Amino acid sequence: MIGSSKQGLGRGILLLVALAALAANLSGLANGFVWDDIHMIVNNQTLRSYDGLVDAFTQQMYHGSERASPSFRPLHVAPYVLQYQWFRLHALPWHALSLLLYVALCPLLAVLLRRSGLSARAATFAALLFAVHPLHAEEVGMLMGQGSLSGAILVGCALLLVLGNQSLARDLLAALLLFASLLCKPTVLFVPIAAAALLLVGAQGQPKRRWQRAARVGVLFAATCGVYLLLRNAVLGQYSPVEGGETISGPARGIVAGPQIALWYAAKLALPLNLCVDYAWKPVANWASPRVIVSITASVAAVAAAVWGLRRGRPWAAWLVWFLAALIPVSQLHELPDAVTDRYAFLPSLGLAALAGIGLDRVYQGGKARARLVIALLTLCCLVFAGISLKHNLDFRDTRTLWTCVRQVNPHSVRAFYNLGIMHLENDELDLAADELLAADKLDPHQPLILVALGDAYFRQGELEQAIAPLSAAVQIDPRAPGALRNLAIVELYLGRPADALQHIDKAHELFPDDPQIAADREQMRLHLANQLKYPANTKKINEICR
Repeated sequence: MIGSSKQGLGRGILLLVALAALAANLSGLANGFVWDDIHMIVNNQTLRSYDGLVDAFTQQMYHGSERASPSFRPLHVAPYVLQYQWFRLHALPWHALSLLLYVALCPLLAVLLRRSGLSARAATFAALLFAVHPLHAEEVGMLMGQGSLSGAILVGCALLLVLGNQSLARDLLAALLLFASLLCKPTVLFVPIAAAALLLVGAQGQPKRRWQRAARVGVLFAATCGVYLLLRNAVLGQYSPVEGGETISGPARGIVAGPQIALWYAAKLALPLNLCVDYAWKPVANWASPRVIVSITASVAAVAAAVWGLRRGRPWAAWLVWFLAALIPVSQLHELPDAVTDRYAFLPSLGLAALAGIGLDRVYQGGKARARLVIALLTLCCLVFAGISLKHNLDFRDTRTLWTCVRQVNPHSVRAFYNLGIMHLENDELDLAADELLAADKLDPHQPLILVALGDAYFRQGELEQAIAPLSAAVQIDPRAPGALRNLAIVELYLGRPADALQHIDKAHELFPDDPQIAADREQMRLHLANQLKYPANTKKINEICR
């Protein structure tokens, strides 16, 4: 019988959970480097030597690449240094490690579910649903998910320690594991709340002693989070908004946005269809909106139910708290580049999986007929989820498949059109590149990077006059946009307007005095202008635009 062990979960159950996780995500082994993987791994000079291990602990996350981020994740970046030294840019072993991390995580979480007070059968049901869930494909199928996977393993170990026999050494070791998890990905900042809730229902002893234990561990874990934030600020300085992100501000933040986001994730986890990395959905800021009223009402009811359940020692209440608390770091209390995305639901999904497992177990206990119905329903659900996961993992195979998927799900995704345009540009598919970039420009006509790329496409097609308009617009919007002034100068020179070209390149040199390419072009233009010579033809790109 499923979950017959009274003390824990049998090896057979743990093996079943691991095999389910493996089967649902096996197709990810065919993936390459896509999206953030390219910035973090392919173009990151920090990974090229073991010196990057030191940089990982002293610099922002994307140090060594063309991107910048206010994130401090040294234990996320340091393993990339080692993997690059071992595997270089052969994608298969990188993805094999990601899959191995996920396969190790799922049985660990099954043990955590059982230790928190769930029956062995409910823990098994929940772990299977978590293992095959399609929303996890982004964390497994993209290499950037390794930080989340490693962090989740560390958090699981930390919680197992505090849910076991009480001792100061175990608690301190758990705090150390939590600190290491924060160094992987700070979205685990919710763990002090979740740990306290789990101890209220999973720890042994009288209610008063459980509350005291929960308070002590909660304070210890909160202090650990505080130490991480102090260290982060010491290394990177104060938190700065994400540049270029689609952020939420004003009344839509916090109280208004959070409940809507929680409701959206609950629905997406229950019905994981039309998955992609760039959704069109955004919270609304109107307090009178039915969506806001419904979401706030549902959230208040969920919090009230959780408090009621915790006071009575109900395990389901702790996992409801887990779901709600795990969404706090991603609920737009501070600015994030995306309102919702699958990776934000990775840890919260464990809470809903636990609730589903508890519900299925209740039905299972209603007699043989209901038990057979539950097994049939769970099997069907796991097979469907696994099939969706296998298919969704393939969306991360390369740039084309990733952004084609996004464009199908979200036809208004500027990211999709822009990244497909850049891909066509890099492949010298100039007509396709111009079409994609024009579509991106229509959706968002004030993005300098799109305009610069569009000017590059026109220039390489030989449409020099046509290239002037987007490049000039990019310069007007932001003269510091990568490549804007330099590209405009080169196009003006090709059109036989050397004075205008020199004016633009001088301005570029003024803004970027340390850029060797701009300095070299400026000197060459001055020499050609002095000698009245035509600028030599260049059949390649105008320059390498910052991606």
